[in-house]
Amino acid sequence: MLVLTACGSDTSVPSAPAQEAAIKAAEAAAAATPVSVTIRGSVVDASNRQLANAAIECLGDVQCTKPYADVISEGHDHRITTTDANGQYHIVATSRAGGSGFLMNANARGFEVQWQDVTWPDAACSSDQPRCAVTVNFRLPPLQDSGE
Repeated sequence: MLVLTACGSDTSVPSAPAQEAAIKAAEAAAAATPVSVTIRGSVVDASNRQLANAAIECLGDVQCTKPYADVISEGHDHRITTTDANGQYHIVATSRAGGSGFLMNANARGFEVQWQDVTWPDAACSSDQPRCAVTVNFRLPPLQDSGE
């Protein structure tokens, strides 16, 4: 970096370590800014009938808003909500980890688990912005009898 100053100028130039510290602080602040998205959707069976009380699970470095329950199973922390009587759900997912998205799944008794990859619409999304809303619908096939 080349800095020119006039003789007798009081202009101070930040030192290289100070500049590096400022850059690192700005990067840390950007990484700490949460990304959030509103997710609405439905869960239906193979015949398009709504499934009430189907579990919707958020995985990864994502926090889902209430109503949800933290469940620890097989050594993993799971965040789960359920569908209403019409098979609908509504959550807000928030992440401070960045990345391009996260995984969700839906499951219900007697049905196979279905997975969806949810992509953040924008790295600067906030759930209060209309452009940061995503629809994630699930269609669950019945469990296949293994014959055992």
